[in-house]
Amino acid sequence: MSDLRALAAKAWPGPWFGNGPNDGKASGGGHRYWVHAAPSSFVVADVFREQDARYIAACDPQTITALLDRAERAEKALLDAYGLLPVDRLRLLRDGTNDAARAALESVK
Repeated sequence: MSDLRALAAKAWPGPWFGNGPNDGKASGGGHRYWVHAAPSSFVVADVFREQDARYIAACDPQTITALLDRAERAEKALLDAYGLLPVDRLRLLRDGTNDAARAALESVK
């Protein structure tokens, strides 16, 4: 997760939004969808499919950082709830979660 957090920290700040299709003249032919960063309108991505543009726009750095923060809080809550060491996390992931683990996850929403 630290690699993903580092990538998000270096990415063009958001929010990002999709735009298109354009007529293709500016992008070398064919209909293309652009993902822009607000407020500068810097083009973050140039893709062929609208659903790809929407997905990329939804994954701006602030969103990724917020998801990572939430995952880390959930992981900490599980470890604290069970008194587990980080190495025990593998066993918990392998064996699945029970009701107490689900409750711990719900408490960090």
